[in-house]
Amino acid sequence: MNIASIAHKTLDNIPFGAEAELLLIHLKHQWRDGWPKQADNDIHQKWLETIWKDGYCVIENYFDAKTCDALAQETDAIAEQYPDAIKWYSNKADRRMYGVEKASPLIAEKFGANEELVGFANTFCRASSMNAFTLAGKIKAAKGNLGSGEGWHRDDWGNQFKSIVYLTDVKEGNGPFQYIKGSHKPWQMVQDMRTAGLGPRDVRITNEQVDQILENDPAKLVTFTASKGTLILANTTGIHRGQPISKGERYALTNYFIRNSQMTDAFADHFAPVLGRHISV
Repeated sequence: MNIASIAHKTLDNIPFGAEAELLLIHLKHQWRDGWPKQADNDIHQKWLETIWKDGYCVIENYFDAKTCDALAQETDAIAEQYPDAIKWYSNKADRRMYGVEKASPLIAEKFGANEELVGFANTFCRASSMNAFTLAGKIKAAKGNLGSGEGWHRDDWGNQFKSIVYLTDVKEGNGPFQYIKGSHKPWQMVQDMRTAGLGPRDVRITNEQVDQILENDPAKLVTFTASKGTLILANTTGIHRGQPISKGERYALTNYFIRNSQMTDAFADHFAPVLGRHISV
């Protein structure tokens, strides 16, 4: 039995309160993952340091407009060819398809199997990692929509890494990605629990709870309005959402990076149907 396993068993037997339980969850992930390692070049090192500090990093003009338009058109073509792959959310405003890189060589080449992003995921996750699948999201203004992701949430405890690229210009009202700066840090998680009455395993967070978290420092709310081709790298352990969309539409691609060891049937089934797994392509 290794040291991490012994530590896990020891900590599990200590009767902590809710705040300490949250720290245990986070520290177990840290023991499992190890601590940050150096990136392979100065640019990626800056990305890594920015994500660890703020929870996100923004890279402008990662794709040019022509590439974005082609990728957006690919997602519409996939929706037409594989209608059973579509999952509707947010009062049918949010169209989602998982595994689109399996149905489109262009999406795979440019984003889903992008060597730079996969290599950076290895650094961030501190282990051999993979893109479990690429999500193609299209959300349009519709009454009662909750935005992409259907409200404020965390994806997981520990460290969860996603890369998101806008395929359309995203302005105020177009459903931009939003993130509470620093909310991925364990001590901030504890503070947010105290402030908003969050449970140690709560991943869904109400608007009222977010208002409480932001009350003393509203500048922590970051709204990512940006041009098409903008890449957002995010530790989605932090509190985030897609802002409810009030006009136009937003196209985006999202890579779900995980450690190779995490890719199980149960993980994939949680997002079913996934193209190339539940639906043949």
